Amino acid sequence: MTWLKIGASMWSMQKITWDSVVETDSDSTVEPISRRPLYQQVRDRVIQLVNDKMLTIGDQLPSERVLSAHLGVSRHSLRQAMSALEAQGLIEIRHGSGAYLVGSEPSQVASEMADALIDSSEQLPYVMEARFAIEPYMTGIAAERRTPADLIAIRASLRRMEDELALGESGEQGDIDFHAAVLSAARSPLLADFMSQLKAGMTRLREEALAQPTSPRLAVEAHYAILDAIEAGDRERASRAAHLHLVDAAKALLVSDLGDSPNSLLLEMSLDTTTENHQIIQLEPELEVLPVPSLASLTPYRAGESAKVVQAQTGLETVHKLASNENPYGCSKLASEAVASAATSLSVYPEVTAGALRTAVAELHGVKENQLVFGNGSDEVLLMIARAFLGPGRTAVACEPTFAQYRAHTLSTGAKYIPVPLEDGRTDPIALAAMAPGASVIWVCNPNNPTGAYLDAAGFNDLMAAVPKDVVVVVDEAYAEYVTAPDFPDAAALTRTYPNLIMTRTFSKIHGLAAIRIGYGIAGEKVANLLNTVRSPFNTSSLAQAAALASLKDTGFLEQSRERNARERSSIEDFCRLHGLGYYPSQSNFVLFDAPGGAENAFASLKERGYIVRPGTQLGFPTKIRMSVGTSEQITGALDSLKELL
Repeated sequence: MTWLKIGASMWSMQKITWDSVVETDSDSTVEPISRRPLYQQVRDRVIQLVNDKMLTIGDQLPSERVLSAHLGVSRHSLRQAMSALEAQGLIEIRHGSGAYLVGSEPSQVASEMADALIDSSEQLPYVMEARFAIEPYMTGIAAERRTPADLIAIRASLRRMEDELALGESGEQGDIDFHAAVLSAARSPLLADFMSQLKAGMTRLREEALAQPTSPRLAVEAHYAILDAIEAGDRERASRAAHLHLVDAAKALLVSDLGDSPNSLLLEMSLDTTTENHQIIQLEPELEVLPVPSLASLTPYRAGESAKVVQAQTGLETVHKLASNENPYGCSKLASEAVASAATSLSVYPEVTAGALRTAVAELHGVKENQLVFGNGSDEVLLMIARAFLGPGRTAVACEPTFAQYRAHTLSTGAKYIPVPLEDGRTDPIALAAMAPGASVIWVCNPNNPTGAYLDAAGFNDLMAAVPKDVVVVVDEAYAEYVTAPDFPDAAALTRTYPNLIMTRTFSKIHGLAAIRIGYGIAGEKVANLLNTVRSPFNTSSLAQAAALASLKDTGFLEQSRERNARERSSIEDFCRLHGLGYYPSQSNFVLFDAPGGAENAFASLKERGYIVRPGTQLGFPTKIRMSVGTSEQITGALDSLKELL
């Protein structure tokens, strides 16, 4: 009879089938479970299969599910065994593909080291000690030797880890990919070979550390700190970031089962260990109050690089920032004057209702004043919406890639976030309508960031008609003032028809008031009142209210900014068409397009020439860059620089 028939269809195209390997008769003698370590048993079976000509070099091993079922062991135990076999040079684990036989005899040194590391938890603190000695140095040289391809791989690993955490997993594979990518960027083959000998022990350490509740979130944050330093080419900062990351891991291991190891003193000592060019680290006390579990998959918001930072990195006198979608012409002079005037009363709290500004915005959109809520930028209004309508057991939906804060605000409440794909760069009303039943909030970015594409009035009306009345639809119109398309929807007017619709806008973009942070939302009266109940008191400053009110009055500045933006936006799109670069037609103040030579290469090349753009690897489009629309001189210079990469 067949002992195991799992996964036969998956293996039908292989040179051998696992069924043929594990099939045995009912009267065959089955060896009892050995007391020898699991990985040694697996290793011996693989070698025996090679000797019996049932496996040859290059063959793919069965899936983890099949192997664990066949051996009668947990997947956790099997992963330890597979890591040991890889460390011994018997197999190669190709992420996303599977495990392949690459050798038939383990090397003596690798075998003995793997034996020691797997057999005894007492040895694992020594592995951590070795990591403290080696990894900060390797991370430092990675900052000096990394290539654009390395940065792409590191960012991809971070995205994978975030995706794993969002699914409730530990982020183990993303963590593996991250450290492998950094190791590769260091380009130190001898040290890399030594680190490979520690792989079995590192697998154990990783599993123990990531099993602690707050460790995955801390790991992601630490990985971003390491990436930032490597990207900046800052060897000392990268080395220190790696050291701090290991400190976090050691702290997690001390509260794991390894904390009871006779050699756990090594872990405690590592918390005070100094590495070259590092000062002794003063540790904060352990966090005793656990955050919302969904926060484990979140990291702090990452903005585009500042001109001052790039000036310091490159030594250039002039740097043009085309990464954060700011108004290159600044703000209205009336707004600047209003700020100066308001600054004479800094000791007085601002008007809590933003009365004068409320009246002006209501008149602009033809709505009632009690339909408005003001925030410290429109992003605070989005956060108010999440606080009011989301929480554990609830769900929000959005088309991605899009503005990252929809996901962040959703998960911060403990709610579930479900992304669905964009359609040609714009919101897909059919996909969102299909996901609406059971959802609490639908996030819509129109025009979408980072593509600049928009959902027209017909599509938006279809969406609103299809969505149940108990589902809140939020349309974020941060870039609406730049739209020139005649069929852009009038969401403010639709709030009178749909009480479940909320529209948000900001003064940060075309108004050029990003530094003082003010935005607003428009909704039905009941919803607006609800949002005002969760709004923090005095959340918009007197300076921001005064500047916004003055800016609304300067219609000439706004119209001139819109016209200039449309002209320079067309210049970028014309460049793309001329040189055969794919792009998304934009109705915003940026264009997302294919980057000559790849996103990271184009980003780095432009940066060296004094132009900061946003690499698509940070936005969900790894082959593209997003360029904010600047002045005519800025766009001409940036596009001329790109020509050198064609």
